[in-house]
Formats: sequence, C-alpha cells, structure tokens
Amino acid sequence: MKKILILFITFLASSSCSENTSNCENKICTDMFATVRIKFLDSNGNPMVVKDYQAVNLRTNKLLRSTGEIDGVNAKGFYMVASDNNLSELAESEKILVSAKHPITNALKEVEFIISGGECACHVTKIAGTDEIRF
Repeated sequence: MKKILILFITFLASSSCSENTSNCENKICTDMFATVRIKFLDSNGNPMVVKDYQAVNLRTNKLLRSTGEIDGVNAKGFYMVASDNNLSELAESEKILVSAKHPITNALKEVEFIISGGECACHVTKIAGTDEIRF
C-alpha cells in the first residue's frame, strides 16, 4: 500500500509539471493592434502616393508581409512599415530598409528603421526611424 501511495504522489507531482519550451509563457498583452508607419510627402509638404514601396528585413533579406499603402480616410501618403502581423518575422531588434520611388521622377528614397518584435513581444515598436520622407 505504501508503494502505491508513493507511486501515486510521484505521478501527481510529475503530471503537474510541464516543460517550458518558450521563455515568454507568462507574458500578458493588451488587445491593441500596433503599427509602425511612414508618411511620404512631395516637395510642398503634401501627402503623396509613391510607387515600388517595400519594407525589407535586412537580417533575412525578405520583404515584410502585410505592409504597404494604408487605405482609409485621410490615409493618403501613409504606408505600413510593420504591424503586429509581422511579429513572427521579426527578432527583438531588426533593421528594416524602407524604399519607394517618386511616381513621376522615379527618384528613389531609402530609410532604415530599427523595429522590435519577435516571439515574446506583444507588439511591434519603432526603436529608430523617421516619421516622414519628403521628395
């Protein structure tokens, strides 16, 4: 009987423990949806639609998914650099190269961002980078 009791206690103790495969199992996040964006302006400071916009993760050399022009009222000239949809594509600190061309002159503008994200992050965050690019 004593052996059965010891086996039962051992079983309960081992079944209540689970192996932690992630360093962030206890994270608590808000329901907000975070984005990092940039605004393109013409030489007069007016919002403008650019062409060939892209945001490239310089570590992986891959385009970020779910980026591009933001649709909506008063959204002209705004482009998504990264959002919470990109968390799995990012590490804790990533260099992102944003580039676009002027729609008429084809002048190329490039800006580097540093964005945090990754498996344990709740939201993307801009660490460094500009808010606007003026052609």
